Amino acid sequence: MIKPQMMNELLIQMTAEAAKPDPKVSDADLALLKQTMTNVAKAASSGCQYIKATRNSLSEVLEAMEGLKQQQEALLRRLES
Repeated sequence: MIKPQMMNELLIQMTAEAAKPDPKVSDADLALLKQTMTNVAKAASSGCQYIKATRNSLSEVLEAMEGLKQQQEALLRRLES
């Protein structure tokens, strides 16, 4: 089992390794990676907004259907009486 202190030390070590510049990676490659990550984040955000809008639209449709069901039931009761 990993203890919290061991996890903290591992995270510190990994962060230090990640912070070291790699001479094999050009500034252009880093800029491209950053742009790609930004594009992915924007796409994910747009997807979330689309899902939220769809969910809201479906809620409105369900509410309208419930209203129609109530109207139908009321009409049936009037026809039966």
